[in-house]
Amino acid sequence: VFWVGTLSDCRWMFHQMIRELQTRHAHYDEVARMNLRHLFLLIHRHLTETDEESGADFHGEIIQALSWFERHWRENISIEDYAARNRITSCWFRQKFKAFTGVSPTQYLINLRMTNAMNLMENTDYNIVQIAEATGYDNPSYFRRQFRKHTGMSPSEYKKQKHK
Repeated sequence: VFWVGTLSDCRWMFHQMIRELQTRHAHYDEVARMNLRHLFLLIHRHLTETDEESGADFHGEIIQALSWFERHWRENISIEDYAARNRITSCWFRQKFKAFTGVSPTQYLINLRMTNAMNLMENTDYNIVQIAEATGYDNPSYFRRQFRKHTGMSPSEYKKQKHK
């Protein structure tokens, strides 16, 4: 089964075939066969133009991963474990995730954590260690390095700048 959406040409062609089979005019069987061949060509064209790899299953898998990451970003997430749990290879998952989102799964998680860290710095009085823990980092030094790499400034500098 191939998902081709609701191509109006395909739907119209399918109805033409049914009409030919129902009315049984002269040479109806040949016309129905030609319409069926035409339908197959339209489906093939659609699949070729949209790239077989970008079907609904692929998109659904990545959307499912995005949703899972949104719920679990505070946890210590292993991309390999996530892929194995979902019965896909980590290489395939990384490749398709990046094609869909523009960033690797690891970078996506870092972006989620940093966005939440910046939000905590702007809206709470938590210290850097508390923010590191709240955003899934066990090691405050590593958090500081990641934060600087992400924003271009240390967490302390960012917090001071936002609380002015």
